[in-house]
Amino acid sequence: MRRTVWILSSILALVLIAGIVVGGYQLGWWLKKNAVNRNAKINRQSYEVQQTYHEESIRDMASVRAIDTQLAEPGTTPDLRAQLQAQRMAIVTQTCDAISRLTISGAGVDPDIQSFHDKECSA
Repeated sequence: MRRTVWILSSILALVLIAGIVVGGYQLGWWLKKNAVNRNAKINRQSYEVQQTYHEESIRDMASVRAIDTQLAEPGTTPDLRAQLQAQRMAIVTQTCDAISRLTISGAGVDPDIQSFHDKECSA
């Protein structure tokens, strides 16, 4: 009887130790994941990333203006017009996505970008 109690208490202790080890392992991974997510957020808001979004927005806005110029030309065929409108819509979507990733700094958003956003992205 005493031996059975000793064996059961030993098994229970081993299970308890295994649970603590596995729980600690899981807690370590959870803490690491939170640290990685926090670092990723800081990096997304860093100057370099913001500068890239800004430059991408300016470049794409120029592409939209170029397409608008082509669409305004009287010699544009209906087929070409449809292709240009689809291309314009895709670029506007991409530009609005880049603009949405910009964070407002102390200087604020470039007025050209803000104007584009108000006209194209808010619709």
